[in-house]
Amino acid sequence: MGLRVIDEIVSLAVDITRVVCDVRAHNGELASQLERAWCRVATNTGEAQLRRGAKGNNRFDDALGEAKEAHTALRYAAACQYADIDEQLLQRVDGVAAVLYCLARRPQRR
Repeated sequence: MGLRVIDEIVSLAVDITRVVCDVRAHNGELASQLERAWCRVATNTGEAQLRRGAKGNNRFDDALGEAKEAHTALRYAAACQYADIDEQLLQRVDGVAAVLYCLARRPQRR
């Protein structure tokens, strides 16, 4: 059984990739950082779902940190007017971060 949050992470990848393409024209470093961060959200979450104990919680925590990094990069890109980033996209990223927060802090499984 997979985690539903992974479906949302993959769905968001489409919108984030669009933003990355727009941002790259103005700030290649920020675009690359955003792209890498969201990729790590996906891969760490995928790895965490199969881990037990502290290792699983740590991977979810890593994914959470990457989600917060991506959120900040999106806000920065919006502030600099590098891309059109609507509030709904930021809220969806926050929603993923909220789920990852809960998963990272759940009692450890054995």
